[in-house]
Amino acid sequence: MSGPKSYHAEVFDQHLKSLFQLQGEVKLLWEEVLKVSKTSGKATANEGLHDFVAASEPKVKNAVMGFDRQAHGVLNQKQFDAFYNNIHPRIEQLKKLKKSLADQLAKTLEQEEAYRDYLEHEKLIRKLTVDFQLLKKQTLERVDRSRLPEPERQLKAKQISDMGFDVSMPPFNKAPVEGLEEQILQQFHEAREQLGRVFSDAGNDGTKADLRVSYSKEQPEKKAVMRKINVALLKVKNRAQKHEFINRLQKLQQPTKNKDDYYLKELHADILSEIKQQDLRGRLARVKLKFEASDFDRTLSGLTGVFWEGLNKALKKDFNRNDEVDALESRFHELTAQNRKARVAQAFEREEKAYIRSRLVSALRDLNYEVAAKTELIDFERDTDFLLHIPEQKNYLNLRFDEDGKVLYNFLIPEGKDSLGMDETAVKLSEMEETCKAFNDVLETLREQGLDIDLKHEIPVSEKALISIPGYQAEKIKNEQVISSKSKNHQKPQSKQKRL
Repeated sequence: MSGPKSYHAEVFDQHLKSLFQLQGEVKLLWEEVLKVSKTSGKATANEGLHDFVAASEPKVKNAVMGFDRQAHGVLNQKQFDAFYNNIHPRIEQLKKLKKSLADQLAKTLEQEEAYRDYLEHEKLIRKLTVDFQLLKKQTLERVDRSRLPEPERQLKAKQISDMGFDVSMPPFNKAPVEGLEEQILQQFHEAREQLGRVFSDAGNDGTKADLRVSYSKEQPEKKAVMRKINVALLKVKNRAQKHEFINRLQKLQQPTKNKDDYYLKELHADILSEIKQQDLRGRLARVKLKFEASDFDRTLSGLTGVFWEGLNKALKKDFNRNDEVDALESRFHELTAQNRKARVAQAFEREEKAYIRSRLVSALRDLNYEVAAKTELIDFERDTDFLLHIPEQKNYLNLRFDEDGKVLYNFLIPEGKDSLGMDETAVKLSEMEETCKAFNDVLETLREQGLDIDLKHEIPVSEKALISIPGYQAEKIKNEQVISSKSKNHQKPQSKQKRL
C-alpha cells in the first residue's frame, strides 16, 4: 500500500468507445446543420431545412444530451447497469441520427450551391437586359439620323421599338440547370443580331449597309466563327481583356485581300482560353471564401498555412492549369476532412475524460464518500479537482485529473502533520493504508465498467506521505457544501451539462 500516487486512465470498452465516437460525430453534424440553417437562403428554406431542424432537435437532445445526463451524472451501480444495458439501442439510434444529419447537410449544401448559380444567372439576365435596351436606344438614334424616307424611317423605328430581350428564369428547382448560361447568351446574341438585321438596309446615307460584318454566301464557315466569337465575348468578365479582344476583332473585320478565317479561329481560341482561366480563377476564389469561413483546429495550423500560401500563389498567376486547380480543391476537401476528424477526436476525448471522472467519483460515493462541491450538480466535463471526505475518518481524498489522462491521488489530513504525536501519526498511517486498499478495490470494480486505470507512480505509506489539506482545499470545505451519499439520487433534471 502507498500514499500519493498517479495513474493513467482510459476507456477500453469498445462499446463505450463507439458511443463516444458517435456522440462527437452527431454533435459536430448538428452544429453544422444549425450553422447552415441560420445562414441559408431561400433555396434551403423552401426545401424545408428549418422544418428538419425543428423535427430533429428533440431527437438530438434525447440521443446526445440524454446520454450526458446518464453517463456523466453521479450514478450508483444499479443506475450504471441500466445505462450500460441500453448502450446498443443508443448506438443504433446515434447511427441513424448521424446518417439523417449527414444526408440533410449534404443535400442543403448542394442546394445552396445550385441557388448561388441561379442567382448569378438572374444577375446575368438583368445585365444583358440593360445592355439590350442601351443598344436599342443607340440604334433608334442612328435610324433617326439616317436619310431614309420618313415613312420607312418610322416603320423601322417601330420595328426596333417592338423588339426586346425577353428572357425569364425558370422557377428554382433546387438543382443546377446544365447549359443555362449558354442558352441565355445565345438568346441575347440572336436578339442583338435581329436588331442589326432590321437596320442593315438603313445606312446614314440611305443606302444598304450592314451594321456588322457582312460575308458572302460563299463564306458560311466565317459566319459560324463570327457567331461563336460574339457569343464567347459575352462571357469575358475582365474589361481590359475583353477590350483587347474587341480591338482584334475589329481589325479582322477590315476588308483585306486575305480571306482566310485562320485568324478568326485563333481569336476565338484565345477568347475560349481566357474564359477557361476565368472559370479556374472563380473556382479558386470560391475555395478561398470557404477556407476563410472555416474554423480549423490549431493542430492543423502547419498544413493550413502551406495550403493558404499555395492558394494565394495560384490566385496571383495569369495562367493556371486545370489539374492544379483540381489539386487545390482536393487538398481543401482533405483538410476539411482532417479538421472534422480532429474535432471529433477532441469531442471523444472530452466524453472519455468526463466518463472516467464520473465513474470514479460515483464508485467512491457508493462507499459513502462525500464530495465537497459548489452545488449538488457536478459538472464532470469541466471539474477536474475533486475533494472527497473519507467515511468514518476526518481525512479527505483528493483526486485531480490532468489533460494527459493522468489521475493524481492524494490522502489529505486536516491537521498539521508536525502537530501529530506518535500514536496519532500511527493512526493516520493506518487510515491511509485502509483508504488505499479501498481505492484499489474501487479500481477493480471500474475495470468491469470499461475503465483501464494503471498505476504509474507511488510513494510508500510513511510519515513523509502524510499531506495536510492545502489552504485552497480547506477553504473549499469551509465555503462549499458537502454532497453526501444520501443526496446523490435526488439531483434535479436540469443537470448542468454540456449544451449543443
